[in-house]
Amino acid sequence: MISRRAFLTTAAAALPAAAARPEGVLIDAHIHLFAKDQSRFPFHPNAPYRPDTSASPQDLEEYRRFVAESKIDHAVIVHPEPYQDDHSYLEHCFENSLTPASSRGPSCSTPSTRSLRRA
Repeated sequence: MISRRAFLTTAAAALPAAAARPEGVLIDAHIHLFAKDQSRFPFHPNAPYRPDTSASPQDLEEYRRFVAESKIDHAVIVHPEPYQDDHSYLEHCFENSLTPASSRGPSCSTPSTRSLRRA
């Protein structure tokens, strides 16, 4: 039996292809991305939750395809809690976004936080 989440994910993926793109600038105002490669971008040991990245459609490569299919102009990539103070994957997302100006994101850092390049 298909789960509710799997059904909704599949149904949502089909919507951009079926719907016409609205006129004007299209912005995804809030997206969390999770790396499937947990050896390269592991979650923090004290992560408050750990999404199932094997089933998640929200890694950068899949999101880039979604952005292209949906013709999204800009995105706000929000740093997810499972990474805690490690911003490596967020930096990776900015460095590999569709264009240098296409993605932005908020960040909260402390003196112990690895420095983030301004994206």
